[in-house]
Order: sequence, then C-alpha cells, then structure tokens
Amino acid sequence: MNDAQVRKNHKLDSEDVFITDNAADFPPDSPVAFLTAEINVERENILRYDAMQASGFAGKRAAHEIYEDCRRRLADLLDKYVLAAAIVDDDIKGTAARFKNPYPRSDQKLIARAVSFHADSADIESELKRAGLDEGDRVLLLTGKDQFQQAAGNYASCKERQAEATGGLIESFRKAMALSRRRDKRVKMKYRDNPAKLAAWAVASHLERPPKRGKKLIVDS
Repeated sequence: MNDAQVRKNHKLDSEDVFITDNAADFPPDSPVAFLTAEINVERENILRYDAMQASGFAGKRAAHEIYEDCRRRLADLLDKYVLAAAIVDDDIKGTAARFKNPYPRSDQKLIARAVSFHADSADIESELKRAGLDEGDRVLLLTGKDQFQQAAGNYASCKERQAEATGGLIESFRKAMALSRRRDKRVKMKYRDNPAKLAAWAVASHLERPPKRGKKLIVDS
C-alpha cells in the first residue's frame, strides 16, 4: 500500500472497531450491517492484493535483474560478432555489412539479430574464429537468445502481475471508501440525537490528511 492507502486503511480499521463496539445498535438485518459486510469483502480483497503486491515487488526485482543480465550477455555477444566480422571484412569484402548491430536495440531486434547472425555465420565460421570468436560462440547465439526470451517473458509476466495487484488494490479501496461514505450517513442518522456517539463516530471515521511538506529554509549568504 502507498501512504494514502495506509491512511484509508486506518480509517476503515477505526470504523470497524466502532461498529463492533456498538453492534447492538446495528442488528444483522440493518442497512449499516449490510454495508459493513460489503466493506469487509473489499477489505479482504485489499489484504489479498496488498500481499500480492508485496510479493510482486520482490519477484519483479529478481526477474528484472535476470532479464538485464541475459540482455547484456546477448548484446555483448552480438558486439563480439560485429567486431570479428569487421576483421574478416579485410579479406572477405561485404562481411561487415552482414553483421550490423540493431538500432535501436529493442528486445525483439536483439533476438532477431542473434538468429540472423547464427544463420549468416555458417559459411564463414572458421574465418570468424580466426578473427577472435571462441568455440561455441555460434551455438551461444541461439542459447543466449533463448535464455533472453525466457527472461524477458518472465519479467513481463511479473510486471503484469504487479499491475494487476496495484489495479486491484486501487479498485478495492475505491469501492470500500464509497461504501464507507454511504455507511457514514446511516450511522449519523442513527445517532442524530446522541451527541456523544456522534462525536465518537467523528473520531473513528476521521481520515488523516497527508503530512504537509516542510518549506525550505532560505539562508542568506
């Protein structure tokens, strides 16, 4: 939860305590009881989405690190091929033109270029090795591409789950607060002739304001 959501959750907690303490005034068939039940459903959703979001942060961070590492290794390998091709081009003209880095370096272009480098290097593999490529680099083009694709897919999936959790949390809070406003009017109607209860409810249903930002102190030099 963000800070605003935490404050809203505290408000709902306080209201829940008040309603529980005064349950005798709100029997199960009362409008307030029905609204409270609906709010509790959304509060369960809030807890579920909050847990999903907290878990998602860690999973997304780990997936992003793997994604970045696989991307870097594949990009480095393509750079290595480009340099080797430039060396071979001194003897076999046109080689450098066959091995160009993609621009911009989007994920899909890196993947496509790894596939094309693998295919285009078949007939000059020995020359590329003499120019500096290591044994197994050509195979690594495909395995590195596959690892990168998997890492990119996992990272995208983590981002989707994170977005789902964040969106669900926002929507559940929206519904819970809308129901809370409806319940507020019912509670005030119930206690319209009871100043003590109204005061207690006002305290319980108070939503804290966000803290004010401190003004910067300007010191004359």
